[in-house]
Amino acid sequence: MKKKNTSIFNSPITGLILAILSNVLVVAVIVILNRYSSINSRYYFIGVLGSIFMILLVNIFFLVGYVKKRKSFRVLFVLFSFTLSILLSIGTWYVYRGSTSIDKIINDMAVEDLEYSLITLDDSLQLQFLSDEKIAIVKDKNSELETEVKESLSEYSNQLEYVEYDTYRSLLLAAQEDEYSLMVVPSDFRKLLENPEDEKIFENSESLQTFNRQQEEDFADVDVLKEPFTVLMLGNNEGLSDSIIVASFNPMTLTATMTSLARDSYVPIACYPYGMRDKLNHARGNSRQCIVDTIEDFLDIEIDFYFETDFYALVKMVDTMGGLELESPVSFKGSLPLEDDLGKYESVSVQKGKYLMNGKEAITFARERHHMPNGDFDRQLNQQYVIQTLAKKIFSTRNIETFMDLLDVAKDNMVMNIPVRSISSLMGYSLDQMALAPMDGLDAFRIVQTQVAGTTPVIGDMSVVMPYLEDIELSSRLINKNISTDVEPNNIKHFNFSYEEPYKLDLSNPDMAGASGGTLGGETLFTIPNFDGWTLDEIKNWGNQRNIRMVVEEVIGENHNTLITQNPSSGTVSSRPKEIYIKYIVDKELEPEVEMYKIVIPDFTGKDESDIQAWVQEMYLELGEDLITWQINEKSVGEENNMLIIEQDKVGKRTFEKGIKITFTMNVYESEAVDDSDPVAPDSESDSSIEDDASDEE
Repeated sequence: MKKKNTSIFNSPITGLILAILSNVLVVAVIVILNRYSSINSRYYFIGVLGSIFMILLVNIFFLVGYVKKRKSFRVLFVLFSFTLSILLSIGTWYVYRGSTSIDKIINDMAVEDLEYSLITLDDSLQLQFLSDEKIAIVKDKNSELETEVKESLSEYSNQLEYVEYDTYRSLLLAAQEDEYSLMVVPSDFRKLLENPEDEKIFENSESLQTFNRQQEEDFADVDVLKEPFTVLMLGNNEGLSDSIIVASFNPMTLTATMTSLARDSYVPIACYPYGMRDKLNHARGNSRQCIVDTIEDFLDIEIDFYFETDFYALVKMVDTMGGLELESPVSFKGSLPLEDDLGKYESVSVQKGKYLMNGKEAITFARERHHMPNGDFDRQLNQQYVIQTLAKKIFSTRNIETFMDLLDVAKDNMVMNIPVRSISSLMGYSLDQMALAPMDGLDAFRIVQTQVAGTTPVIGDMSVVMPYLEDIELSSRLINKNISTDVEPNNIKHFNFSYEEPYKLDLSNPDMAGASGGTLGGETLFTIPNFDGWTLDEIKNWGNQRNIRMVVEEVIGENHNTLITQNPSSGTVSSRPKEIYIKYIVDKELEPEVEMYKIVIPDFTGKDESDIQAWVQEMYLELGEDLITWQINEKSVGEENNMLIIEQDKVGKRTFEKGIKITFTMNVYESEAVDDSDPVAPDSESDSSIEDDASDEE
C-alpha cells in the first residue's frame, strides 16, 4: 500500500491557514498605515500597490497549487506566503506598537481629568464629625467644583461655612493666620508652596476626601499644511510648568517663532475672578485650559494646540538619541528631581564648553538659572536651545527602532492634542522641504527666538517677574505676523536665528528686548493695609477715598468691633483691587427669625360667597391664625352667573409673612322692572319740599 504524503506542501489545511493569514496581515498593514499615509503619500501608494500585487501572487499560487493540484505552485505558495507572513507580522508589530504609543500620547477627547482634595490642617478632625467648620476654596469662574463639594459634604453637616479666596496665594496666607481649618485644593497642591512658612501649614494635615471632575478643553480645526498655527509647549515639574514656550509655524513661508515666557510671570489669570494676578505657572496648577486661556489673553494671540511633557520624558528621549551635543557657558553642579521618589533630588554636574551631554546633563542644563549670567532669562533660551537640538537630531535619524523607542519613553510622560493626521501631514511636509533645501535638517526653516523678560519684585511673599510691556508687545506682534496669511516678503529678513549662538537674543528690534521701560502692572503696585484694630467706619472711609468697594459681612458676636478676615490680605499687590471683602464682628441683637407662610389660593371663579367662607375657615384651622382677610366688590355684568365670583386679584401659590388680603369681584345683576303702583303727583313732591323748607326755618 502506497504511503500517504503528509508534507506541509501537500496539506490543504496548512495552505488555507497561510492564505488567510497573508490576506489578513496585508489588509491590517494597509488600514493601520493609512492614518500615517500623509507622511509620504507617494511611498504609501507604492506600498499599497506592492502589497496588493504580492497578495494576488499568493492567492494565485494557492489556487493553482491546491485547486489545480500543481505541486510546484504549492511549494512556491508555502515558501512565498510564509516569508510574506513573517515580514508582514514584523511590520504589523511595529505599526501596532507605534500606534498604541501615539494613541496614548494624543488627547483627542478634549478633556483633562482633575483631582481635588479636602484637606484638614488638624489631623484630629474627621469627616464624620464635621459641624460648623470653615472650608477655604479658591473661586474658579469656569468650574462647578464648589457646588460639588457642598453637595457631597451636606450629608455630614449643613452648618459648614465656605470661605472663598481669589488666588491660592491668598488662601495660603489666610491659612497662616488660622482663618479656617479645612481647604479644598488640587490633590498635588504642595507644588504651589513658596517658602518654609507654607510648609508649616501642612505639618499636621490630612486628606479627608477627593473630588474628581473633567475640565473641557478647546479644540482647533486647522489644516496645518495650508494654515499657520500655534503650539503651546509646556515642560512640567511636579504638576507646574517650569518651561513655557509659545511656538508658531507658517507653512507658506517655512517660518517659525519660539517665544519663552517666565514661569513666575505675574499676570492676570484667566480662570481667577476679577482678573486677579498670580504666577503664570500657577495657572497650570489650576488646569491646562486655564494656562492656555491666560497666555492667549496675555499675548493677544490664539493658541491652536498644546504639547506637554515632563523632564523625565526628555531625559529618556535624549538618552534614546544617544545624547545631545550642547555648549554650556559655565561649569556648575545642579540637581534633578528623582522620578520615583518625589521631594528628593539627584546631583548632576555640567561642564563648561561644548560636549555630548547625556539626558540628565542636558535637562539639568535646561533647568539651571542660578549659575547663568542672566538667571531665569538665560534658562528660557537654554530650553529653546535644547529643544531645537533634540528636534534636529530626531529629524535626522532614519532608524525605525529608534523611533519606536522614542514613542515608548514618551507615552507615559507626554500629552498633546494635535491630531494624528495633522502630525503625519506636518512630518511629511517637513521631510519634503528638508530634502529640497540645500542645508541640513531644521536649518531649512527660518526660526526667530524671543522671550518676555521683566523685573523681579517680591509680591505676597512670592518672587515674581513683572513682564516688560515692550517685550509683550514685540512677542505678540511677531507671533501674529507669522501666523498671518498676508505674506510680506520684505520683512522675512527679520527672521534669523542661529542655534549655535543660544545666548544671543535675535529680535526685529533688539533694543526692546529686556528694556527698562514699563512692566505689566508695574506702575500700579498697591498696598493694602491690615485692617485689624480699625473700626468699621474707618475701613469703609478708607475704601471710599480710594474708590474701592468694601464688601462687608457683619457677624454677630461678643468681641464686637473686631476684624475676622479680609480678602485680599494685607500687603503689596500688582494693581488696585476693585473690591475688598471684609468679615467683621458687630454688636447687634439678633433679630427674631420671621416665619413665612405658604398657601395655594384656589380659583373661585364661578363659585359663590359660601365657598370662600368655607376655604377661609379651613385655612384658619391649618395655619392656626386668622391670617387671611377678604372682601367682595360688586359689579353688574349681565344676567348670567348672577351672585357668583367673576374675578379675584390673587390665585395660585403665595408666600407671605404677616397676612394676606384677597379681593373678589361678584356679579350682582339688578333687573330694570316697571313699578305698577300709582306714581306720586308732581305737586305732591313740591308740597313736601315746601314743608321741609318750613321745618328748616322753624
